[in-house]
Amino acid sequence: MATGTIPSLTQEGWITSSKDTLAYVLAHYILSDAQQSIAYRGNVTNLPETYYLHINDPTAMASAIKSDLERLLGAYFVTSDVVTDVKELTAKKYAILIYATVIDKDNIKHELTRITEANSAGIRNIIAMNNYGDGLAHLNSI
Repeated sequence: MATGTIPSLTQEGWITSSKDTLAYVLAHYILSDAQQSIAYRGNVTNLPETYYLHINDPTAMASAIKSDLERLLGAYFVTSDVVTDVKELTAKKYAILIYATVIDKDNIKHELTRITEANSAGIRNIIAMNNYGDGLAHLNSI
């Protein structure tokens, strides 16, 4: 059952706003690390691990990121749709466009677009974009 609420270790406590929940889930996916937990080893879904698993195949990387995020967002929202695009900048360095659209329990649509750069040293930049069109234009200009 989609809850739309996510716990936070910040002063905000429980995040109940659907817009903020979407932002938190996406941020956690981008910034978490597969090795950050001994108790949940192998169960931390995260971008750095997906990047390394598909480092030589941008198409598979985009598909895996989409699958990861749809599974994660499905726990918080009634409906989720994710569009991803990966552009190889140099050998082992990629720019990744993530566009997520969700519908919450009140039937309200929320969307979020991010571009992140990843390489073998980790995540480098996370750029918030206004919408998918702006994100795609920026990705193509990199």
